[in-house]
Amino acid sequence: MSGFKPQKSKPEKDVYSIRLDIDLVKHVDELAARLGLSRNALLTQCIIYAMDHLDEEYKKN
Repeated sequence: MSGFKPQKSKPEKDVYSIRLDIDLVKHVDELAARLGLSRNALLTQCIIYAMDHLDEEYKKN
């Protein structure tokens, strides 16, 4: 994913619960630690990036 640069941010938030594979969480936690981000901050930015880069057929106007 070239062009994706996670950054620290503090927008308004809400709480949700999701289920993730244990290996994915370990990978996310390792990357978040290296970047100095929380797990939540990294996952939020990954989701935003993925949503912004969906194929046009999946985007709604």
